[in-house]
Amino acid sequence: DTLQQSILYPLLYNCTIPIRDMIVEWICNGIINDPYQEFFVSTDKMVSEEKLWYDKYTLRVPMIPSFISMEQAKKIWITGKSINFLRVVCKDRTMLQILKTPAPSQSLFQQQRSTEFQDMIVSVYNDTTRYLRSILDDKYQMMDHFKAIKRYLLLGQGDFIKYLMDLMENELNKAANQVFYHNLQSLMDAAIRVTNAQYESEDIIKRLDLRLMYVSPSELGWDVCCLDYKFDGPLRTIFTEENSLRYMRIFNHLWRVKRMEYTTCGVWKQLIKSSRQFAAIPEISDMTHSCFVMSNEMTKFVQSVNYYIMFEVLECSWSDLLSKLMEAKDLEQILEAHDDSLLKILTRLHLDGHETSQELAKQLRCIFDLILNFGAIIQRLIQCVETELAARKPYQQQQRHGTFTKNNDSDAEVQRFHTVFKPQLKKIKSDFLIVKKAFRDAVLKFLQQLKSHPDITLRSLSFRLNFNEVYKVSHALKSTA
Repeated sequence: DTLQQSILYPLLYNCTIPIRDMIVEWICNGIINDPYQEFFVSTDKMVSEEKLWYDKYTLRVPMIPSFISMEQAKKIWITGKSINFLRVVCKDRTMLQILKTPAPSQSLFQQQRSTEFQDMIVSVYNDTTRYLRSILDDKYQMMDHFKAIKRYLLLGQGDFIKYLMDLMENELNKAANQVFYHNLQSLMDAAIRVTNAQYESEDIIKRLDLRLMYVSPSELGWDVCCLDYKFDGPLRTIFTEENSLRYMRIFNHLWRVKRMEYTTCGVWKQLIKSSRQFAAIPEISDMTHSCFVMSNEMTKFVQSVNYYIMFEVLECSWSDLLSKLMEAKDLEQILEAHDDSLLKILTRLHLDGHETSQELAKQLRCIFDLILNFGAIIQRLIQCVETELAARKPYQQQQRHGTFTKNNDSDAEVQRFHTVFKPQLKKIKSDFLIVKKAFRDAVLKFLQQLKSHPDITLRSLSFRLNFNEVYKVSHALKSTA
């Protein structure tokens, strides 16, 4: 009805002026002038600077007028937050824009026929978020810090991590309560000076640090040492304390896997190095052959897990995150991309706290403990063989020089072999067989848990770890027997 329209529309236009003015004040100056609580953005003055982006300004969805879409309301909300973030957190007072002619109040109701209001919102949003992004990239080097996190907390800088492990091995093998921060810090500084980490910017090197976590009586230094990365200013909004704890959990898992890789490679080297000594004692040939086979099996398992983590989880997640960060227009999109990436990594590393993930993590820790036990058994075997060869040496010298008495000396040698070496070897072999069986049973259980996991990448890991079904066959044969 044209008559009713001519009466009502002027009234509605006049009623819209206060809302229009509040929107203009908010998107241009970041100020909420709302004495009667009519605006759809509210502020909490008690919130600190660190939580400004998250908690200080709230979008009150029920109070959004019907003639403003949710997309427009979110852009209005983010634009004002960005201005306040620049002023309060970034300490930047640059005047971004002045609207000499804000969109008329009529344009709020006539958005199907006029784009003035939409154009105003989009223009101010683009200018503000573009400037904020330039501040984060140029002044605070946001992308450089993301890359530093990837290189150090996610173990992407391989030469640094390897050399750091070599330097810290003796310290980290001590009980956790005997490991001291200053000793580890000096070793980390040495690793930085020797590896490619020395070419990082001074700011990144200063932020790289170590943290010793809570110590329990049964833990070693390996379990409590953690790389840390310090953040301040606007970076703390992106890398919050909660995100830092997430990175710490991820690092601890990666560090444990790297330690297993380090351990299995060390065991293989020890076996190769001692192979000539093993050959001098024919009585242990079966035992040493089984040790080589078991070492190879454990190495294959750890390498497969490590490949899955470093390439299928971290590299794929990093690639997705990088593309999203490049496309992100505002800080809200940056934070969402970062949180999504962290959640994806935590899920695929079974660290997200779900019951299924907890069972997987528990089973993997059990497998890792068995690998460490196997390494300790190899150490005992090598020490036992070295002691036996040293004990045989005098008798072998007597034989070469013709001073060997057949009855007395041979009886003593046989008695020593049966009373000293053989019981030690029997105990080592018994422990080895226990670890071997426990390892294969634990891996089989781990594979069964992976097969039922909802994430497809974890199900594919199950196939890779057991592509020839060796564990299934072994289990079937064992059941039949």
